[in-house]
Amino acid sequence: MAELGYDSAVIGEGKALLTETRSAYDLNKTEDDETSAAYADFSSKKEQLEDTFTLHRKKGKVVFRNDSLTADKLAISGAMPRSYIKWLAPHIRAVAV
Repeated sequence: MAELGYDSAVIGEGKALLTETRSAYDLNKTEDDETSAAYADFSSKKEQLEDTFTLHRKKGKVVFRNDSLTADKLAISGAMPRSYIKWLAPHIRAVAV
């Protein structure tokens, strides 16, 4: 290989570059796996929260069906928004008030 310009110094540089690249790849792969696991955990907890929230929202609608002022303050009048922020935000304000 020396006659083609690949002496031990150039091969050493290539091995160092390979080692550095492999380390970067392994770190990226680990971070991707951690991101996927965290998102799966988030999705599971969000689904549990949504189920609990939906049940309590239905109970609130029954309890306050004749008290529209309180139902409006609790933001339980009408259909539940499907967007996460719209779904959560009015109820945080209602609890804080």
